[in-house]
Amino acid sequence: MKYNCESYNFTVFQIADYFLSRERKQKDQDITHLKLQKLIYYAQGFVLAFTHQPLFLESLEAWRHGPVCRVLYNKYKKWSYHSIPLEQNQISLNEIKRYPEIEEILQLIWQIFGTLSGTQLEEMTHAEMPWKIAIKRGLNTPISNESLYNFFSNLIFDENKQGD
Repeated sequence: MKYNCESYNFTVFQIADYFLSRERKQKDQDITHLKLQKLIYYAQGFVLAFTHQPLFLESLEAWRHGPVCRVLYNKYKKWSYHSIPLEQNQISLNEIKRYPEIEEILQLIWQIFGTLSGTQLEEMTHAEMPWKIAIKRGLNTPISNESLYNFFSNLIFDENKQGD
């Protein structure tokens, strides 16, 4: 099955708001700018794979430290390698709650990747095909939604096949 180009019409900032609102019980749940970028990448990839629709329209690019959304980078670059403070943007959170399937995927991403550091997530994305394909064409090359869809769909399909 092919993915649908019609997006859920979230902005990357709304998805960032979701992750930045998560309760951080341990130090390893801190969100740095590097970590936020990777959580956004995983959100776009898994939502494409599960729902066949992009989560947001802003593009991801292959940067030296992994996938990056440039407009999100510009908003949070002031934090550098420091933890971004907890934020509660209720408007963004309420909008996400209107789509229980999206909220469920985002919750899973937080549960699975929320305890990993930005550096650990960077290493993971460097080993994955969407970033590898784009970076071969040069730094800052867009990572296509088709590449994300294919990679994450195969990841899910292979995982489900192994469980049989």
